[in-house]
Amino acid sequence: MDKQHTKEQINLIALWAFCESGLGGLLHAIKLPFTGFFVGGFACIILMLLAQQYKHKPYQIIKATLLVMSIKFLVSPQAPLPAYIAVGFQGLMAWIIFGLLGRNIFTCMLFGAIALLESALQKFLLTTLLYGKSIWEALDIFVMGLLKDFHLSPDFSFSFWLMLLYASLYFFWGIFLGYKSFKLPQKLFLIASSLPRFEPNPIAQNKTKSKFSLKWLGLLLTLAFIGFTFWLSEGTLNKGLYVLLRTLLVLVVILFVVTPLLRFLLQKISSKVAEENAFGMVSQQMHNYSQMVQSVWEFSNKKRNALFRIWFFMEIMLAISLYPLNEN
Repeated sequence: MDKQHTKEQINLIALWAFCESGLGGLLHAIKLPFTGFFVGGFACIILMLLAQQYKHKPYQIIKATLLVMSIKFLVSPQAPLPAYIAVGFQGLMAWIIFGLLGRNIFTCMLFGAIALLESALQKFLLTTLLYGKSIWEALDIFVMGLLKDFHLSPDFSFSFWLMLLYASLYFFWGIFLGYKSFKLPQKLFLIASSLPRFEPNPIAQNKTKSKFSLKWLGLLLTLAFIGFTFWLSEGTLNKGLYVLLRTLLVLVVILFVVTPLLRFLLQKISSKVAEENAFGMVSQQMHNYSQMVQSVWEFSNKKRNALFRIWFFMEIMLAISLYPLNEN
């Protein structure tokens, strides 16, 4: 065992890396609903448990974050750069909040709220970066047109309320996870003591190519929606053409300037981290998780309600990690 990390710490880091690198695809394969929403929350719970493990050495959270980012880069290099930003932000916030204020119910709720709020706002920031304010203007125009057809008052900003509702959902989800996570270790111990041995049962992941194609299709459909909306409202395609050219310029900068520079930096970090003993142990444990996740999901069917089943599934994975001696 690596001198800087206990077995439990290695397991939690591996579960976090697995969550960021492959769990989403595997959960899509077993038809788990709201995958992104729950995977993001799952990662936050893992970090809260890591904060307890590293309560006397909070700087180790930063090392764990770099380790997870490196493995994510090596395992799924096709992952979009915002995903790495989210991982880095969560790790940095965990180090700052738990390092300065300690781990208590308040800091757990604070961390969960901030981490998941960033996840929600990042989507809107990226959308605004790509399309500018035009996407939100087009959405407001489209909704106002629908409201007029139904003789309803169009005097409100649909895009504002959409962002507020979406961000609030993630914000309060983070608070709930922080509240539940504070006393979670005691519950996980009871769960771990009653778990069977989970036999290897690997699942084939979804192909990346189809996801990549769907992203470009979504981009084209969004551009078409913006152009069509402004054409109907203003009688001209000038605004739509402006958005198209602006989006293409932003994409060129992102794909050919920003992305290569950040990938070069990630490659340097990954090559450095890969030399550490913890890297191999985390990678091996990740493989173990990928082999057992199907069996764990099947075992979680004791909970008939879909939401309770998802929560129970996450608790089992955490119990296996935090109490490895009880996993058999």
